Amino acid sequence: MKTQQLVEGILYASGDHTIVRECLLLCHILNDSDRHWKSTPHVELFYLDAFKRPYFLYVVDKQLHVYIIGQKAKGKTYNIINIEGFSAEHMTISKSELKDHIYQAAKDSKNLYLPNSHHQRIVFIKPDYSKDTLDEDSLFVFNRQSTSGTLFSRSMWSLGSNVYSASVSEYETSANNILQAIFTEF
Repeated sequence: MKTQQLVEGILYASGDHTIVRECLLLCHILNDSDRHWKSTPHVELFYLDAFKRPYFLYVVDKQLHVYIIGQKAKGKTYNIINIEGFSAEHMTISKSELKDHIYQAAKDSKNLYLPNSHHQRIVFIKPDYSKDTLDEDSLFVFNRQSTSGTLFSRSMWSLGSNVYSASVSEYETSANNILQAIFTEF
């Protein structure tokens, strides 16, 4: 499926909420030049009602992976949209399956796009939809500090709400532990 159709549909399902648009901009799905898409109904995408108030998980390794997390589907599964470039897919999976998907994507991307390790990052956005705009309390940015190993190797990670801040706390952990903590938020 094309990313544009899903994004237009999510904007429509969310009532074109300012926060959803800000999150899509922050995840580099929308921009002010060639990806300034508008809210458009896509009734053929029946599952978009599950994305009225989504969370966003943005993983940067050698490729950018954006997971838009919607409402629970059934049991322990969630409606999740995985966006990679111009293509996107809807999945109904559990949290552990999502972690496996992220792990596999990191493993499979060893020969793709970005240079080694200097850009490994996990960003979780949990918007407060009662507000008009995104605030720092909704943003969790984890930057991997090591240049050796993989995204899932144990190493030093910084934690903050500002991607560009130099004064953030650092912890020794792994992407696995970070994802486990993020998954408790939804």
